[in-house]
Amino acid sequence: MILSKLIYKIGEHYRNPSIKPWFTFLKQSESWTLKDLQDYQLNQLKLILERAYSESIFYKSLFDKNKIHPSQIKS
Repeated sequence: MILSKLIYKIGEHYRNPSIKPWFTFLKQSESWTLKDLQDYQLNQLKLILERAYSESIFYKSLFDKNKIHPSQIKS
């Protein structure tokens, strides 16, 4: 058992060092309230839409054509 944990830690370090922060985040988010989860999802959606608007000609024109700006998204 101890050997398998050691092998896992070594593999985590060398193959995928970014897994630990994500795992920690996921463990914390398990206990979020529904409101916390919805707030997080809305914030992430806003970030994606802002990025699409600012970095993609296609999405910027689509938003502009429909007279929507990402900052107007409330829910």
